[in-house]
Amino acid sequence: MEAESATVIISLDKHEMQVADWIAALPLDALRHWHTPRIDISLVTNNRPASLHRLLSSLQKAHYFGDEVPLYLNLEQTADSVTQRLASDFDWPYGSVTVRHRIVLGGLMPSIVESWYPASNDTYGVFLEDDVEVSPMFYGWLKMTILYYRYSMAMRDRSTRLFGVSLYQQKFFELRPEGRQPFDAHVLFESLALDPTLPYLSQIPCSWGAAYFPEVWREFHLYLALRLSEMAVPIADQIVPEIRSNKWPQSWKKYIIELIYLRGYVMLYPNYANYSSLSTNHVEKGTHIKDAVVSKTRAQYEVPLMTRQESLLALPSGRLPSYETLPIIDLWGMVATDDDIIERGWQSAALLDSCPVPFRLDVHPSYNARELLCAKDYERVNRYVDTQPLAGSIKDIQRRREKEAQQILRDREAQANARITAALAQAEAAAQGDMRERPMMVPHPDHGSEHADGPRAAVLRQPGETVEAHREEQEELARAANAAEQRQTPHIIEKYTPRQPPLVEQGDNDDDADVVDVDSSEQEEASPLDLDADSEGEVISDIFESARSRAKVQEIEEDQDSADGSDGVDDAGGVEEEVGGRFIPKDRREPLGWEMEGEAADQE
Repeated sequence: MEAESATVIISLDKHEMQVADWIAALPLDALRHWHTPRIDISLVTNNRPASLHRLLSSLQKAHYFGDEVPLYLNLEQTADSVTQRLASDFDWPYGSVTVRHRIVLGGLMPSIVESWYPASNDTYGVFLEDDVEVSPMFYGWLKMTILYYRYSMAMRDRSTRLFGVSLYQQKFFELRPEGRQPFDAHVLFESLALDPTLPYLSQIPCSWGAAYFPEVWREFHLYLALRLSEMAVPIADQIVPEIRSNKWPQSWKKYIIELIYLRGYVMLYPNYANYSSLSTNHVEKGTHIKDAVVSKTRAQYEVPLMTRQESLLALPSGRLPSYETLPIIDLWGMVATDDDIIERGWQSAALLDSCPVPFRLDVHPSYNARELLCAKDYERVNRYVDTQPLAGSIKDIQRRREKEAQQILRDREAQANARITAALAQAEAAAQGDMRERPMMVPHPDHGSEHADGPRAAVLRQPGETVEAHREEQEELARAANAAEQRQTPHIIEKYTPRQPPLVEQGDNDDDADVVDVDSSEQEEASPLDLDADSEGEVISDIFESARSRAKVQEIEEDQDSADGSDGVDDAGGVEEEVGGRFIPKDRREPLGWEMEGEAADQE
């Protein structure tokens, strides 16, 4: 951006002097930025070489007032050879030419949205489809309005919600729920006691020739990426209530209308007499237009193009009006105020329950779509789409999502059935003795000693069924497993070796201290066990009783020469017993530790 005090040189050709009267109507602070904005032209074409030739010819005949204007030719994958040759051989004397050819069929959404991206906040993009034709004065209209509303000191802070400048003058409103409705701004403004040729602001984005501002177009790119990824809102959800564009899932206009509605953005429209416009649409057969509707709708949408003999200053007071005096038309063709459309969008954003939007009219928009769509479903974070997922209507999208959900349920059911089958096979093998479940060691309530529980049968049930419905089958399965395990194990109880550490007890005299090992030879001379005992539990209890009865424990006093003189005596003066390196209160019986040897241990 040039300094405010710098001298600005504007170079014009002779044939442009007669159509450059609008330059004198601009304020000086706007003229100082004459070379600051750069206007890029982006053309989108497919397989209509005659239409493309007409558009390129109209661009060559336009006046650019000494500016360098980059031109981008975007060819669809299905572009025919004539279209490709016409694009590659085109001579553009006003700047650089860039030809791009898609390798994947994108459709109108990516073809338009991806055809241009701003290099800076002083770069503006003009989008033209090949069935559009421009006026020789189209560039002068864009240059005049951008300089005045974007770079003059009086207007730059007031027009922060202006997202573009249209070349086309509207004759119909297409967004009302009941369908297309005729619109005449001249008649409307006369009824409001306004000048009938007053330019106006509208929330409707123009796709038949318009310049889009860099901040909003950059925000739209992010908004569209978030919207298609469904990170915050499902793609089938309606953001704008009661509007016809909700039925256009394949159109980029559906999503930019959502952004415009939520933010309260507006576009500047020309309103010259007799519908004189800076661009027109010839409504030719293409992606969204069929043969049957071409002849019927062409007369409705074609408008006359402004000629060189007409002046861009054919405006009220001979100059562009102040921004705050421009009337505003909302998405439904109704007159509104700036506060109305901003508050309406803020309320709808709050209903989304996605992100809190600060409602302050005196704050400029941040142009950050993440303020409108915040990721709430964390399973879908960073799940941006690779290609266009919107093949079909909203009903087709909903049906496809239902099929995906059903497939997920089928996959989960198959995984559950596989786990149930494996568990049944394991239980059957255990019942046949081919596989024994390892006993689970559970803590005993006395001093953490452990006992082995018997084998447990697996508890199996089908999905949706209760345990009570299979209780008898489970009990039978458990009994069969226990019986099979008992048959596999010989009914022999081998010798138990009690493991009792020396018992130390406080005696009356230190000289009487003695130590008696309960693992004495007297226990080894015990009578052999009766193998015909009624149960294994009775044999074990007999062993315990005989071990307790034959254990001879003599009382001794604690050695007074030990390293810690307080060992064996608690704080209250009570006497403790030391067993296996730990002290036990005297009034508490020490349980016998024991272990089994041989297969009897496994059986237990």
